[in-house]
Amino acid sequence: MAFARKDGGGYYDITVWSRSGAFPDDGALLNIAVEVLPTIPDRTAR
Repeated sequence: MAFARKDGGGYYDITVWSRSGAFPDDGALLNIAVEVLPTIPDRTAR
């Protein structure tokens, strides 16, 4: 995600597995992102 036009952005691959094999809903993915993204080095909350 780029935070400014001059920022090249970037990406992270996160794999989410479920026991049922179903895709997680958007709320579950958002909750995972809220927990995981702040723990990635050199990524600060904005």
